[in-house]
Amino acid sequence: MGVRRFAGTLAFAMTVLQAPRVRAQFAMNGYLRVGGGASSQRGDQICFKLVGAEAKYRLGNECEIYSELNLSQVAYKDGDGTTLRVNFLLFAVSPLAQGDNQSLVNPNRTPGPSAGVGPLDFGYAQLYVDGQHIPGLGNTIVWLGRRYYKREDVHILDFFYWNPSGLGGGFEDIPIGGHLNLSYAVFTADPGMPGDFAFRHDLQLRGIPANPGAELQVGVDAVQPFGTDRALHPGASLTVQHVQGMLGGNNKFAVQCGVASGIGLGNTRAGNTDVTILKSDTDARKCRLIEHLYFQPARKLGGQAVIVFQRSRSDASGVSTWLSAGVRVSYAVAEHFKLLLETGHDRVTDAGKEPRVLTKITFAPALAAGARFFDRPELRLFTTLAFWNEAARVSGVDPAGVFANKKLGFTFGLQAEAWWW
Repeated sequence: MGVRRFAGTLAFAMTVLQAPRVRAQFAMNGYLRVGGGASSQRGDQICFKLVGAEAKYRLGNECEIYSELNLSQVAYKDGDGTTLRVNFLLFAVSPLAQGDNQSLVNPNRTPGPSAGVGPLDFGYAQLYVDGQHIPGLGNTIVWLGRRYYKREDVHILDFFYWNPSGLGGGFEDIPIGGHLNLSYAVFTADPGMPGDFAFRHDLQLRGIPANPGAELQVGVDAVQPFGTDRALHPGASLTVQHVQGMLGGNNKFAVQCGVASGIGLGNTRAGNTDVTILKSDTDARKCRLIEHLYFQPARKLGGQAVIVFQRSRSDASGVSTWLSAGVRVSYAVAEHFKLLLETGHDRVTDAGKEPRVLTKITFAPALAAGARFFDRPELRLFTTLAFWNEAARVSGVDPAGVFANKKLGFTFGLQAEAWWW
């Protein structure tokens, strides 16, 4: 009896050892920015942004509190390497600025920064499952859910110029030879209006050989209406980006164009799906050139510079252009103490109207985790000066209208930014 019991126990143990096991591989990373201050009008801090510009220079010019906490857990891992992970990203923001992420406080809230359900809103920006190291698929990642997907941004603007994020699924980084990787994903797009619904197909090819030390990246987005409204029109966008390593960092030059329902150019907000499904305005066009350089030629000296030119056309507003140029320089006088200087200039011109112009300059000494430009956390004491022309004053340069009768403004305060991996 004892021998039989021992044999049974041994067989059970061998079965357990041979069975696929889940390893407790848990990862947590996140991001936050928080701050506050006052303005020359003897009130709360005001943040300056030109009407018609799709972004603003952010150093000493962010009035919202925002944080993200990303959780990832290996849920299954087989002996052949197959790994399935679950991913969840929770955000908190005040005031509401993320637009169309999924709110946990009020899932029916109206998208946009003017919507509000209180001083702080919680929600989720990512909730998806991915599979990696699947036999026969190599390094291809299979995924399904809501996620940030292959986002490209200009940090000093917080401008996500190439951001095909959303709710969908696909195959990411399919190796097709050499350094080439092909990715395909399909997303659902629902702007929230009755009858408005579409599928958005995203195809990207990265790793295309270019000049030494560089590569080309190409992406195509196609919006396919699938709603009950027969007046919906399809659309498409194309992005071509050249990436070149230089000056201890990299230079990215992107050309983007979109037509009809593709004028979102793969989204421009930090949040998820930002798709406009057009009905009557089938001749809408938008093209954009972006040149941005991250440089770190020495440990103590770094920064980022950017130039954006965008031209839009629509039946409602005619032709509009946006030109933006700016730079942030970081110099470390000690390992954990930096001096930051940022200046940015925006100019928006609508057909037949006087151009709107805004210039912002910020100086900020900062306590930081390290001497390099992107070393975080960073705790800053900032002073910001902004000035604008009459056309910008009439349209407004701050959401509260505090500077409605001014053409110059000054703010000061404290700001912290951190990310951890």
